[in-house]
Amino acid sequence: MSKNGSWTGLDIGSTGVRAVRVAGLDDEGFAIIERFSVVPTRGDVCVGGKIRNQTIVAQAVKKALKNVGAKSGSVVVGLSAAEQGIARVALPVAVKAQERLGAIRTMGVQVASTVPTSEAVLSSNFVREESTADGRKVAALIVAAAAAADVEMLTKVCRQSGFEPRAIDLSGLGTLRSLVRDIPSSRDSAIIVDIGATSTTIIAREGLYVRSIRSFAGGGLDITRAIASAARESLEDAEKRKYALRLPLQSTKQNTGYGGFAEDDEDLKRLSSENAVERALTIASDTLIDQIAQAIESDSGAATRYIALCGGTCLLRGFQERLERRIGVDVRKGHPWARLERSKANVDYFVQGREDPKLMLTLTTATGLALWRDVE
Repeated sequence: MSKNGSWTGLDIGSTGVRAVRVAGLDDEGFAIIERFSVVPTRGDVCVGGKIRNQTIVAQAVKKALKNVGAKSGSVVVGLSAAEQGIARVALPVAVKAQERLGAIRTMGVQVASTVPTSEAVLSSNFVREESTADGRKVAALIVAAAAAADVEMLTKVCRQSGFEPRAIDLSGLGTLRSLVRDIPSSRDSAIIVDIGATSTTIIAREGLYVRSIRSFAGGGLDITRAIASAARESLEDAEKRKYALRLPLQSTKQNTGYGGFAEDDEDLKRLSSENAVERALTIASDTLIDQIAQAIESDSGAATRYIALCGGTCLLRGFQERLERRIGVDVRKGHPWARLERSKANVDYFVQGREDPKLMLTLTTATGLALWRDVE
């Protein structure tokens, strides 16, 4: 932990900035959340993990970190842009830890498919020693890569907000860290699907370690926009309505994409307002579900026993069942290994003696980022 006894995870999303101050783990492995802050931002200042307005994001970061009492140098920031990747690399055990990244660059390993290694920031994590078929000892590593420009932007945002980051980590790794507790030698395979507002991240894991990570544009905001268009209401009202609706289990015949909502669609004009909203919900949800399924199916190494969902959209009634029907694999809601400290500041966030589940899902990634030093 940091000098003040706690670390802070900072998750910059499309709808706001989330900061969580964690005071380590309790005896059962749950992260202890001392303080948290969610500062809303306009939907156009950060899209798909890309910061579009540095000044507005920096102001939100400054406010969120001040609200939780974070100290400079104790903040771990998450990076969620699509230009990122994970690769498994084996190096001779004779290569020293401080020489590994240089060796990987020399070897020309392509860690992230969308980012040339020469333009990427790399980090490595030792997994274990293994033996090759011919008896050689190698160090098995997980290597993460992100676009240097994205890392530099996050660094600038933090500095502009008056905070020096302790580290920049992939947001997907923070999500994994928050949702999973396992023994180091476990080979349990599962997939985490983190549905954000404008991007979705697919994390395939083996035990405590990431096997692959990928993000694509598209998320819960697409569903909200479709509902708002059909109901002719604001995004705020549509977001509230979304969680009061339920997706039907069976798919319905539909036009591809959102074309079915154009003004010249005579079928839609004949629908009642209620049916139009249900149709909008179904089409937008199925589009997102298809994107998730295709991302999982395109990764030949992503065999999984189950899929864990996180992000607010997983609370949409019927979404979990519909995704399970589409993929044919057990789908569960992820539950972060975290407990909200029962303090005066947090008393309003308990429902019938338990933490508000939607809030805890919202804080999943920031919580895992705050645990960076405990795990790495």
